[in-house]
Amino acid sequence: MPDNNPSPADPIGSQTDTKDPLNPETDRPVSSPGPSQRPWTIGVAVAWLLIFATIAIMQKPQSPDRQPAEPDSSNDLTIQLMGRYAVGMKSFLGNARTLEYFKPQLEEMLQRSDNSRNHLSLIPILAELGSREDALQELNRLRANPPNKYVALDVPLFQQLYQQGISSLSLQQRRDIEGYGWVGKLALSQNMAPSDPARRAIVQSALKTFFVIILFTVLIVAALLAGFVLLITAIALRSRKRLRTRFSAARDPGRSLLEAFAVYIFGFLALPVLARWLLPDYPILPSLFLIPAVSLALIWPSVRGSKWSDVRKAMGWTLGQGFFREAGSGIIGYIAGLPLIAVSTILVLAISRSTGTTPTHPIVNEIQSDPFILILLFGLASIWAPVVEETFFRGALFGYLRLRWSWPIASALTGFLFAVIHPQGWVAVPALTTIGFILGAIREWRGSIIAPMTAHALNNGTVLLLAIFALT
Repeated sequence: MPDNNPSPADPIGSQTDTKDPLNPETDRPVSSPGPSQRPWTIGVAVAWLLIFATIAIMQKPQSPDRQPAEPDSSNDLTIQLMGRYAVGMKSFLGNARTLEYFKPQLEEMLQRSDNSRNHLSLIPILAELGSREDALQELNRLRANPPNKYVALDVPLFQQLYQQGISSLSLQQRRDIEGYGWVGKLALSQNMAPSDPARRAIVQSALKTFFVIILFTVLIVAALLAGFVLLITAIALRSRKRLRTRFSAARDPGRSLLEAFAVYIFGFLALPVLARWLLPDYPILPSLFLIPAVSLALIWPSVRGSKWSDVRKAMGWTLGQGFFREAGSGIIGYIAGLPLIAVSTILVLAISRSTGTTPTHPIVNEIQSDPFILILLFGLASIWAPVVEETFFRGALFGYLRLRWSWPIASALTGFLFAVIHPQGWVAVPALTTIGFILGAIREWRGSIIAPMTAHALNNGTVLLLAIFALT
């Protein structure tokens, strides 16, 4: 968006210089020379070593001797979500061909899944969609060749339920089937009358999932169209030099920004993982590293002798042109980046299909109906994560890289590091890198860290709200 107005006075240090903050020859921010230092020092080398060590630790799978006693005790919410959507579609449309559409997708998802409990999760969905015979055949196959002992113990429960009815099950057996989550409750309700409260609740939850996904799809299509228009407009304005970028720093704080990022990423991410590996019997221990790591990283530049005013401006901790204008710019920037996110998501889906690996986030498995848990999850995903991650990724790391390289390189490298430390797995790296790149572009555009924080919160909040409304 074109913006040629000077910034208003900012009590905590907004940028008020109306001159172009970029060097036209190098596309780098013009800043006063920082403390005299060689490009590579011991501090820089150690910082990069810690960063790459953290990435290696985050990518290392859990050792076999530390695996849970029952590796398949968790439910894969992906197949449950598709099942709810399919049952909701059948209930709303009354379409007998729903099975023909969803059965191949469910079976393909089952083949790609490494969670053996999903074989039993498929049974109630097949039976509900009208393929009771297929469901019983699958049960017989699982009983003859169970993938592990845990499935072998549960197959007879489902056979007893479908052959003798729910009245033949003891209270404990019903609870065991309910342990499969929504599909377990679906299995227990299939022979109930439509007016039965338990049956009605299951069908209504499926209908809600169906309508939420339809509404979300419509909103996404509308946002993509708006994003395409905004992206083309931004490119056109930038080519005419009418889109001003506001990233600048009065003085380069030097390597202390990179060191602060290294302290954050190693202390906040690597140390808790190491604690879980070394001391698995003390689950509270990893959380003890979080707040101290963030606090130490924030004060590290001052400890290293950098002025806080220089650090704050280089990290974007300013009001820019005002909080609400910066927040609104973050929303606009995120929408403009949606077409790029859509392309990267298609790439992720193609990789997922070819490799049989589905990217998931552990937080999804924590979703439940408890309002306190939902508020806590929303706060972590939409407030804590955007503030902390943007402070160090688009603040410290981007600030350090941007004062040395052009913004596309700084955004791409920051986005890649942002992607590989997330728990969705390597399959999701293209999409997460794209999101990180867009957040870097927003930081370059606005200068203030408020805008990328808002965009980050919008991304996390939207995805989490969809999961909450669809799964609870």
